[in-house]
Amino acid sequence: MDMEDFSVSDLDGDVFLVLVDYNDFRDVADCMTKKLQDNGLEGIFFNADRDFSTLKNELDYRDIDTRRLCFIDVVSKMRNTDEELERTKFIDSPTAYNDINLAFSNFYQKEDIDFVLLDSFTSYLLYGDLRPIGNFVNKMAEKAKKFGAKFIIIAMEPQLEEKVVEKLESICDNSFDFDNIIYE
Repeated sequence: MDMEDFSVSDLDGDVFLVLVDYNDFRDVADCMTKKLQDNGLEGIFFNADRDFSTLKNELDYRDIDTRRLCFIDVVSKMRNTDEELERTKFIDSPTAYNDINLAFSNFYQKEDIDFVLLDSFTSYLLYGDLRPIGNFVNKMAEKAKKFGAKFIIIAMEPQLEEKVVEKLESICDNSFDFDNIIYE
């Protein structure tokens, strides 16, 4: 599928796996966030790849309204970023599952959340083993369903073994493979 052909109506289930090439995953995450917002949706950007200031600058550059997003960031505190920001939760460690779960729960209770976007499952795997991270992501996807939100997992397909992709697909309602990225 080409990204320019993607529309929010393609998200007709609850949990989605988006497979991309390493060079395109940030463009896909940003483009999908923009398209979701353009359709009036608000969500949580679960950042597992870059520090918050870099992410925010990139989203601002692409005219993505960061005021309409909540952020869960598992990277910045490890890089000594310790800001206090509304609608942003900095987690001490990517494997602090209870803290991440609590941040999700708090956002669901305070905000109107339509989607959750995990910007890179593949990057998240750098912080731990597949089994606990996979189980945790599955639990967060189930929580999103419970609150009526779509859960979008972006993964860099070439960096994952086929069995990992199969396991991810087993928890998802639908999957996409983007092969031509054109950021709008």
